[in-house]
Amino acid sequence: MASIKDIAKALGLSVSTVSLALNDKPRVSKETRDLVKAKAKELKYVKSGIAADLQRKRTNLILFIVNDASRSFFSTIINHLQRATSAFGYDFLICTTYGNHNATAERFIKEHRADAIIIYTSTVADDLIIENAREDFPIVVLGREVTGDYVYCYNYSNTQEPLSTTEYMISQGLRKIAFVKGSSASLGTSRTFNKYKKSLEDHQIPLNQNWIFDAGGSSYRHGYEITEKMIPIISEIDAIQYSTDDIAIGGMLCLKEHGIHIPEDISIAGKGNIPESNFISPSLTTSGATKEAYLFYEGLVHYLILMIEKSDEYAAISMQLAHFLSHFNSEEQLIIRESVKKSVF
Repeated sequence: MASIKDIAKALGLSVSTVSLALNDKPRVSKETRDLVKAKAKELKYVKSGIAADLQRKRTNLILFIVNDASRSFFSTIINHLQRATSAFGYDFLICTTYGNHNATAERFIKEHRADAIIIYTSTVADDLIIENAREDFPIVVLGREVTGDYVYCYNYSNTQEPLSTTEYMISQGLRKIAFVKGSSASLGTSRTFNKYKKSLEDHQIPLNQNWIFDAGGSSYRHGYEITEKMIPIISEIDAIQYSTDDIAIGGMLCLKEHGIHIPEDISIAGKGNIPESNFISPSLTTSGATKEAYLFYEGLVHYLILMIEKSDEYAAISMQLAHFLSHFNSEEQLIIRESVKKSVF
C-alpha cells in the first residue's frame, strides 16, 4: 500500500505539501492538489482512518506546564485559566516539571497532545519550544523571552508595582536586609531578587553576599530549613526578604520555634499574597497582583482558542495576541500587614 512518502517521492514534493494537498488545505494551489490526488489514486493510496481522525479532530485541550502546581501562588492563576477554558468547552490539564522531571512535559510538546500550551517554568528548553510550535499548535511562554515562529511571550516587564516590599522595609528604617531565594526554576525568584538589589542600590545600601541565601525550593519546608541555617546570623540583620510567601511562612514558623519574635526582633516580607499570608500570625507583609491583573490569564485563553477555532483568520488573531501580550499592564500592590516593624520616626 502506498504512503504519503511514496507520493511525495514520485512527484518530487515534500511530505508536508502532499499532506496539505490531500487534506484540501488552501495553502497549496489547486493545481498541486489535483496533481497530488491524481497520483494518490494512481498509486492506490488509502488514507489511514486513525490518521484521518487525528487530522479531522482537535484535542479540545489546553495544557499548562508549571514547575510546581502545589504552590499556593499558582492556585489563583490556575483557577482563572481553568475557568476560561471551561467556558469555551475546552479541557484544561496541568503538567508539572518539579525536580527537573521534564519527560512528561517534553512528550506532550513533541507529540502535540494539546491544541495549545502555556508554559510558566524555566525548565522547558527554548529549543524544544521553538522546534515544536506551529500554526495549529501555538505555545505561550510566561516569564521569559523565547523567540520563534508561533511562540508568544509575556515576561511581566510591564508589571507596575508602586512600592516593593524591600523598598517598604527600607522606608521603615530597616537597612540590614537579608534575601532568601526560592526554586531556581521559579521565574518570580529572579524578578524579586532584582527588585531587592535595586532597592538597596537606590538607597546606597551595600549588597552583603553573606546575607543572600538559597532555599533550593519554594515550599514551606524549604523556607523552614533555610531559616534554620540562618539562625546564627539573625542577630546581625533586622529584616528578611523572602522571594515567595510560601518560604516566608516556613521561615516564620522556624523563627517562632527559636523564640525569635516577629516583628519585634526581626521583620519579614514575602511575595505573592497567597491566601495563607493573611492568616498566619503575625500576618505577612507581601505584594501581589491585583484582582484585575488576573484577568490577563482569561484574556490569554480567549485569544488562544480564537487561533485554534478560526484558522482562516490566524494571521489577524496572531497579531492581536502579540499586541495583547506586549501591552497588558500587570498591576501589583503592596499589602502592609503585621510582620514588618513600623518606623518610630
